Amino acid sequence: MARVPALVERGITAGLIGHNDKQGDPTIIWTVDDDGWIYEGRITTPTQAIYHGYPLLPSDAFAKKVIARYTEYVYTPGNTHLLFSLEQAMERYA
Repeated sequence: MARVPALVERGITAGLIGHNDKQGDPTIIWTVDDDGWIYEGRITTPTQAIYHGYPLLPSDAFAKKVIARYTEYVYTPGNTHLLFSLEQAMERYA
């Protein structure tokens, strides 16, 4: 639980967000953990930005889209420290 805010921030800054609802909160946020797991958070209470989250299964085809967008983020200056998480995700969701 202590790592959740940092993972949410990672997903948002990496652009791993779905469309916004009327209140401006993203309806879906994805993030990539250091160990390569991709998590999806879906909004449950838009007016309070409360989400529920779960890991994507390794067989989930949508993981490829998340990895593609995350790859662009990791290879921008200042983000290469996240390379290990990208490599782990690519292996987990191969």
